[in-house]
Amino acid sequence: MAVGAPESGTRALAATVLGANGADQGGTELLPLEREAAIEQLKRGEIDAAFLVAPRRVSSHQEAGGGAGVRLLSFARADAYVRRYPYLSKLVLPRGVFDLAADVPERDAVLLAPTQNLVARDALHPALAYLLLRTASEVHASAGMLARAGEFPAPREAGFPLSSVARRYYQAGVPFLQRYLPFWAANLVDRLWVMLVPIIAVVVPLGRIVPPCIGGGCARACSAGTRV
Repeated sequence: MAVGAPESGTRALAATVLGANGADQGGTELLPLEREAAIEQLKRGEIDAAFLVAPRRVSSHQEAGGGAGVRLLSFARADAYVRRYPYLSKLVLPRGVFDLAADVPERDAVLLAPTQNLVARDALHPALAYLLLRTASEVHASAGMLARAGEFPAPREAGFPLSSVARRYYQAGVPFLQRYLPFWAANLVDRLWVMLVPIIAVVVPLGRIVPPCIGGGCARACSAGTRV
């Protein structure tokens, strides 16, 4: 069984699934094959099964599921996997979605899909975090064979805490200034506003100390005081 290269995400997922079923014991030979090599050996009948984890736009699942004597394994207990491992999602691949004329796959296939995570350090500037999320939306928001339009990016359970910036982005969208200004201009205005707030906090109380001038009375009073 091909389970991906050492230290790869495919290998980690395969180890989790196989370990949960006790299938990593006994006579099962786990081979560290990359995706393309695994597909070729699967088609030639040199291996019995392969774990494939690929982006939604990669046709690896179609290539593997369309070969003679090769079929996609349907996870009958997908709901149990999703309940135990929240970072997994259940996907139903409809019959014939790869090739309607050849009827590939020949029946609905229930798949398990992990999610890719965008992880950053706490020290990342909020403006850059918004820019990353906005770019991720532009790149991944389109529809695909395994995802609906606008489904990603999304605040899915991934084992990492969701940052406050990401939470605000998913709740309210792009910040107001970035909707109408280029990123550099919005960031500049935001920085200037942060500098102006302390100045305003000092100037406003000082303005209350100065007596109000009504009808030029302040000017006359100051002149009289100077002459004395």
